[in-house]
Amino acid sequence: INNVSLGINFTESQNNLIQDCNISQSTTDAVASSSTYTNNTLLNLTSAESYSSLGNASLKIKEYLFVNATYNSNLPLPNANVSGYFNSSGVLDYSALTWASGIAELQLTERIISNLSTNYTTPHNITLSYSSSTGLLTNSTSINLTTDQGSTINLSLSIDCTAPGDNLNLNGAVSLCPGSFIARNMVINTNLTNVTCDNTILLGDYDSNGIIINGASNVSISDCELRNYYLAINVFNFSLYFDLNG
Repeated sequence: INNVSLGINFTESQNNLIQDCNISQSTTDAVASSSTYTNNTLLNLTSAESYSSLGNASLKIKEYLFVNATYNSNLPLPNANVSGYFNSSGVLDYSALTWASGIAELQLTERIISNLSTNYTTPHNITLSYSSSTGLLTNSTSINLTTDQGSTINLSLSIDCTAPGDNLNLNGAVSLCPGSFIARNMVINTNLTNVTCDNTILLGDYDSNGIIINGASNVSISDCELRNYYLAINVFNFSLYFDLNG
């Protein structure tokens, strides 16, 4: 939107979202006006920030915040919850789950403009939480969107787990780490082995085995997703008992 007297005009309208726009050379970038109580949002606008609100209209100004969630040795943490809370009240502003890359995108409220006044709603508390087989794990930090717009923050957790890999021995009680791993020909050769996956995806090369059970009895494998294997589970010297769940 370029070289206009008024970039965006919300008149008697409600619950509109304008995002990722560039407004330049405008006398007024955005204005909201209403005789009734209305609420509209501008997200990630590039402009001179000449905003105004008239009557009973309010205008939320939001910014993106990207959170890089990792665990242990900087492994990306998928399917973790990331929440942004207003520091002043503890009320939740926005939450999202991390992608396979461990990144989550939050859309957080930096300020609210109403009746020609501005209320800054940042700083925010950013909390990373993950429910693992050992319990709920959390980490948090604080950020001010007014001074740190467009930021990416890093939050990390420590998870008691084993990272899958080629030819790994899986014996005893084993909790495999979250995420996607190339892991071929892993071996179970000990009785009473219990393997539990925690949002774990095991990947093969179509020619290899996933998990080889060799002469072991009373084996349990739970909640694992195995992809692209010749044989996902290969049993030698047939076990007296094994259990596959999930």
